[in-house]
Amino acid sequence: NGKSLSYLLTSSLITFKITIVIIPLIVLKADILNRAKSFNIPCSVWEENREFKNLTLISIESIIKESFIVKLIELINEKKIDRFIIDKCHLLITSSHYRNIMFRFRSLLLTKCQFVFLTSTLPLSIEKQLMNHLSLQNISIIRAPSTRNNIVYKAKIFDSFNIENQFTEVRTYIEDFKITSFLNNKDKIIIFGPSKKDVNSLSSFLNCSFYHSDLGLLEQNRVLNDFFNVFNDFNRIIVSTSGLEEGIDYSSVRLVIYFKFCWSFIGFLQGSSRGGRDLRPSESCFFYNKSEENDKPSDFDSDRTELRKYLRESICRRKVIDLYLDNNITEECLPFQEMCDLCTEREELKNM
Repeated sequence: NGKSLSYLLTSSLITFKITIVIIPLIVLKADILNRAKSFNIPCSVWEENREFKNLTLISIESIIKESFIVKLIELINEKKIDRFIIDKCHLLITSSHYRNIMFRFRSLLLTKCQFVFLTSTLPLSIEKQLMNHLSLQNISIIRAPSTRNNIVYKAKIFDSFNIENQFTEVRTYIEDFKITSFLNNKDKIIIFGPSKKDVNSLSSFLNCSFYHSDLGLLEQNRVLNDFFNVFNDFNRIIVSTSGLEEGIDYSSVRLVIYFKFCWSFIGFLQGSSRGGRDLRPSESCFFYNKSEENDKPSDFDSDRTELRKYLRESICRRKVIDLYLDNNITEECLPFQEMCDLCTEREELKNM
């Protein structure tokens, strides 16, 4: 995509300096490593061999370790570092895991290097938090509209509270979608579940692949490789926890389903954007119980309230999304956008 291309391109042109890319997810590392190879860019993963190449990928946990810092200072003094890239930078605020090392990360910003923060999903409110937490001043900000014009946003209340019946509803929806959308053999479907138990049960019911942290690294890589490269009924669909919301980049995902509730609105938007990365139309459908529309005390200080607004919305799904991401007021899907379920229903009523 455009974000990764920005530093892949510079790394291919500036071959005598090192670009360090801080990547939060193992899945992303493998993807960037493969892209770098396709550009013939020397690339390394710091955790694997403690080696710096033109493009060096590293986890945020590793940048505060003494072994890395000592080597980094040497390279800075030798003027061999071109820049730092922080991919998925919104996770510095939204992920509790990364908040724990925020203080140490700020000390890295004192080094005499250029820092580039990248993300495709940065609400203005989180942008301000990021700047405050990292004491960022006198910086250049480049923002583009965050809305995904080629995604059809839908939400569907379960007809039943019985889990087996809910599984059946999802399966029926998928079968209908396959028929109406004329899927080819490379088109894929991703389903996000709220827990490992739900993921295991739903994948077993649908007879498809699944992904979560209990699989172990080798098995995770095998599952993703099959999802990307094997084109059969079993690997057409993958059921996952939120672990793949940020880190899976397969161009021809035609349908993203959220099964029951998810942890955050920004996570939902990231997960939904796994679809349609080839710019063809894609669909995001959120299945949920009616009770999830109601605000809960546990939502305090989180963006789950925004997710519940999205589920309650009665005019246009993009209204909630655009206001949250870009502070834009939207009343309906625009002519060049794929219509959400609410705008489609309203249009059908007009034509009756």
